This record gives sequence, C-alpha cells and structure tokens, in this order.
Amino acid sequence: MICFRDMSFCSDAPQCAARNTCPRHFDDAQWQAAVRWWGDENAPVAYMSFKRTCSQYVEARNENQDE
Repeated sequence: MICFRDMSFCSDAPQCAARNTCPRHFDDAQWQAAVRWWGDENAPVAYMSFKRTCSQYVEARNENQDE
C-alpha cells in the first residue's frame, strides 16, 4: 500500500511531550504536504502506536492534574 512519505506516523504524538522534535509527529505542515503530494484531502497517511517502543516517548503532563 502506498502512503505519505512511505512511513507510519505516531498515533500517540498528541499525548507525547517530545512531539515537537519527533520525526513521526504528524502536524498541520505534514498534512499540507500530504495534500499537495496526493492532490486532494484523501491522502493516504499511515498511523501506528509507538508509545511502547519509542525511546523518546514522554507522557505529556496534564495541566489540570493535581500534584
């Protein structure tokens, strides 16, 4: 199957504190690039969970949590 950049992006990135430096984080810029590459908003993008295997994954702190 063909997918954007021939890679899987991390489905756990929204909960990861390291998402801004992660190459598997799919953000708005990635989305715009995928749309340009595919030609419309139905671009095939693969996602998978890397939470358990990524050495850089850090659970983001919930600011509403009590300390």
